[in-house]
Parts: sequence; C-alpha cells; structure tokens
Amino acid sequence: MQTHEFSVQPKHIIWFQVAGLSEEHVGMLRFASAVNERKTSLESMECLGKMWSYNFFKLRPQSGQGFLSQMTGKDDIVGTCQDYQHEPVWKIFDRLSYKTYILESGARADESVLKAADCETASVTDSFLSDVTIWNMGKAKSAADAKFFHHQDKVIEGFDKTGIFYDRACQEGNCFSSLSENARALFKRMGSEKKNYVYIVRDFSFEAKLKEGKIAEAREILFEIEKLINFFKTEAGTDPLMQVLVTSSAARPIEFPDQGVPWLEFENQGKNILYKKTALTSPAFSFGASSENFCGFFSEAEVFSRLLWFKTGRDRKGFEGFWY
Repeated sequence: MQTHEFSVQPKHIIWFQVAGLSEEHVGMLRFASAVNERKTSLESMECLGKMWSYNFFKLRPQSGQGFLSQMTGKDDIVGTCQDYQHEPVWKIFDRLSYKTYILESGARADESVLKAADCETASVTDSFLSDVTIWNMGKAKSAADAKFFHHQDKVIEGFDKTGIFYDRACQEGNCFSSLSENARALFKRMGSEKKNYVYIVRDFSFEAKLKEGKIAEAREILFEIEKLINFFKTEAGTDPLMQVLVTSSAARPIEFPDQGVPWLEFENQGKNILYKKTALTSPAFSFGASSENFCGFFSEAEVFSRLLWFKTGRDRKGFEGFWY
C-alpha cells in the first residue's frame, strides 16, 4: 500500500509505449531468477488499467495503429495517410505550453510516427510532425539530408528546435547505442530546460522478438525497459509533478511452461508458445501525478483524453471536445 494525492496536474509526463507487452510478461522478469520476491517496477505501479484493442474497422489492430489511436484519441485508424489528418496529442500540449519529445526504438517504417512524413505535400502547412522533436534509433533514408544526434554529444540536437534526428550510432546496420543510454541522456537535458514536457519513449523491438519466438532476447529487452521504468519511477518519487505512464498495444499472450526442460525450450527455442492472435485488451500502468486517470477499463483512444484530464473548470475552455 502507498499514499497517493489525487487530481495533481502533471508538469513532467514520461510515457512509455511498449508494443506487444502484457502484464503477464512480468513473469519473464520474476521467474528468471531463483530469488523472485522483489517486485518489479511494473508490479509496484499505483494503477493498472486495461484498454480494449479495437477500433471502428477491426478487432486487434496492429500495435502501431493502436498507439496512433492513443496519441490522437481517434477510433478510425486504418493504416493509411488519412490517419495523420488527425490532431496528435502533442499539438494540444503545445497549446498548453508543454514541449513534446519522442524517442523511438525498433520501429519499422509502418510503425514509426515518421510514416506521416511520407504523406506530406508542399501544401501542408500545419503537419502532423510539427511541434514535436523526434529522436529515431533507426537508419536515415538519406544521410545527406538527415540531422543526427548522439547521447554523448555535449550539445544534443533537438532541444533548441523541433524536427527529426537520427542516432549516429545506428547508421551502420547494428545500433551501438541502447534505449536506456539515449533515454537517460535526453531526460537529463530535459531536466535542465526547466520546462513542462511530455517525453514519449516508444519500443517495438520487444514485440519483434516475441513474434520471432526469441524469448531469451525478448526477456533481455524487457529487463532493459523495466530498469528504465524503475529509473523514472524513482525520479517521480522525488518529483510530485511527474507522471509515469506505460501503455501497450497488440499485447501478445504467452502460455508459460511449468518448470525445468520445457522452460529452457521456451526461452531458447520459443517452444510452448500458444498465441495465434494478439489479445483483446492491453495494459496501462501508471504512477505519480494523476495516475488515477488510468485505472479501470477504457478504449485505447481514451488514453488521449485521460492524459488531458487535469484541465478542469474554466481551464477546460477550448478543450471540451477531448472528454468522453
């Protein structure tokens, strides 16, 4: 049990989007060691909610589409350029004087928010990707035209101006920077800015390893993400205005083996996995300021409005349409 103050407006929002994650995957962390009494950071969150994974057109949309619903508050995501005509949450936060930063890891072209750039034309003046800084841990399409960053740079690009920046350490095939290294270095700089911010950390590599049946590799990725979440939870413990949110999409159920040899085969060979389709619900974990907004059952599209629920009374003027 822990104390919690309700209706606190978060000034610093840390939002993890982890594709494929199910709350049962915590078992990968707990049962990887003979000593499993210690709770993981996900187990010790203040609230666990469940999101329905469907939209107007299909049950079980792909994780990239589900995350887009979460970021736009819309249920009509179809995987085409029309999806990017919706106003994303960072534009609302920009009007509320919050800076938004996105760090992406392991995203395919059809999963990344950068897909919106392929839909833009010269006539679009207020694009989906304006008012946000995006750090992408993937390979740039054209090195000559791209802008780059590295977590060890004395001055990291993306803070003095918005735009798209690629990790220099990820341009030669393998990526020589880790998600944790980048996330922490960028966060350290955010703290020095002394501004309200939304920091979205997106990972698709965990889901990719689950699809491939590479359970041991998926577990190592989840270990890194769990440590990173714990780092931000610790920060939120000393910052009463920080909110830590972890949402999934297209959660992938796994039937864990009981013991011994089957468990080794499960980790090393991906055996005994009984998922054919993704789950109908995905988890949302929350901690800190306004974490109570993410308790209960709700649709993925409602994440948008729950992020903005701290606007109350006369402060809601001009934002009434974002509440269900």
